Amino acid sequence: MSRRARQWLAVVVAVVAAATTTFPTEPARADSPAETHGPRGLALGDSARAAATGASAISLNPAGLSLSRAYVVEGSYGLRPADDMTVASLSVCDSTRRYAACVHYGHLAASPDAGDRELSEWGSTVSMPLSERLLIGTTGRYVNYAPSGGAGGAGETREKAIIVDVGLVARVGARFDAAVVGHNVVGGDDDQFPRAVGAGLALQALPNLQVTADGLFRLAGAADGTARYGGGAELFVAQTAEQRGFPLRIGYAHDRASGASYLSGGVGYVDARFALDASLRRQVVDGDELTMLVGLRIFMPPR
Repeated sequence: MSRRARQWLAVVVAVVAAATTTFPTEPARADSPAETHGPRGLALGDSARAAATGASAISLNPAGLSLSRAYVVEGSYGLRPADDMTVASLSVCDSTRRYAACVHYGHLAASPDAGDRELSEWGSTVSMPLSERLLIGTTGRYVNYAPSGGAGGAGETREKAIIVDVGLVARVGARFDAAVVGHNVVGGDDDQFPRAVGAGLALQALPNLQVTADGLFRLAGAADGTARYGGGAELFVAQTAEQRGFPLRIGYAHDRASGASYLSGGVGYVDARFALDASLRRQVVDGDELTMLVGLRIFMPPR
């Protein structure tokens, strides 16, 4: 690793360490409106921090944007009937250059028993390689969270803030990646945007099979209800002659804060021009909540 790369790494580690040790946090809850994933991340059990490419890098790990080279417009839409949640997002990501970048907009609305909630966010993600084996990235977003239609019901108040995530990906070998992410390290709070640290592993077990594992940890000292774990696998069934393929995904996640466990899965279609993804997540322990997400990716010619 070059001297400049080591200096950048030291700065990032210092920022993450300072932000995560100075401020105590509440659990990184599965139902937090700050916690949104695309169809691929959902299908893999929220375990794609070491394999987050394209729009999934925005919320999971900004450093992952430099893992692949693509210029893509991506949109997604999701439903959760249990609390009438809808979530929609739109992003444009260009990782065809040394400095990869995304811009995005997202909107979430839900009506749980505690009262209506609405979240809008605008943001950007940038990433770059520090060396052949180390990637760095950051996501900054402006969030506008309004509970109970902005009336501040259920003990919550309207929040407007600028939130920053910082992430790293280490390419340990030709088939193995490791990641660490500081979520909400700047601008976070103890309620809807808790500071947390995520870590992930991704193994390319076969040329067409990737296995992932993740953990998301709150930074308070309580022993219980402080973490969320997940794992998943993605099998890509390719039709080389026709330059297209079908990703098949499965995942499992457990949230210690709520005691809930989730089983997830998804399918997709990919060719040189566009891709379609659809995912489902079902709560299988301590409830039966169902979440559904669909997404469309349009691949653009490099600029």
